[in-house]
Amino acid sequence: MPDNLSSKQMIIFFLRAISIEGWKKQSIINSMKDLSLSLEKNDFEKISEILEISFDIAKEVIVSPDAIIWSLKGHVQGLKDMQELMGTLLWQIGNNKFHGTINYHWKFSSVSNIAVASGVSPLWDTKGKKLYASIRGPGLDEQMCHAGITIFEFGGQTNVLMYCLKKDHEVLKELFSQIDDLSKNEYEFKTWLTEFILENCENVVFRPSFINKLSPDQKNELEAAACWNLMHSQPPKKNLSFCFF
Repeated sequence: MPDNLSSKQMIIFFLRAISIEGWKKQSIINSMKDLSLSLEKNDFEKISEILEISFDIAKEVIVSPDAIIWSLKGHVQGLKDMQELMGTLLWQIGNNKFHGTINYHWKFSSVSNIAVASGVSPLWDTKGKKLYASIRGPGLDEQMCHAGITIFEFGGQTNVLMYCLKKDHEVLKELFSQIDDLSKNEYEFKTWLTEFILENCENVVFRPSFINKLSPDQKNELEAAACWNLMHSQPPKKNLSFCFF
């Protein structure tokens, strides 16, 4: 891989991450609609299939209809955002005009235990300060700023790519400046990346040997940290006993 990727190559990576994110959101929307219908019909076999739980546990599931509606609205809006972003990136690629996107590329020499291709909407900077005055609420009125992240290993090096549209960079530029500073200290960069991935990224693939080496307590810690960040509008968990790199 060349030291510097071209603007077109970076946008293709960006498009791939956003496309995966959009597909995931569409899959979640479909599953939530199926779950809502199955709950109405008391179709416990279908509920157990959707939630990947036993039939007996499925009979005990209680989900608030309001919670499903609110979550569906959020995912539908998120899918719409991803589709609009994909359209912009496809236009840039088709017209060979890449001035509307800001790209970042960092490398470090150690092996990565994960691969990531995900759309993200960061809420916090590296110091735990909010990037927005507020987060998107039930009304879904606030426009989120979206970015993409791709992490992969190649030639013994871990590549970290991040990108966003120029209009979103106005809000996210302080975050990217902080990340750039962090990247000068490899240990701090890896630590922050682990926290950031747990906070923001759903499309992550783990190296099996990494998972196998985690102790039972560390596996519980990993699951708890991921669930915390999905369920709470607070900065990510810190002081983790593991690192993804």
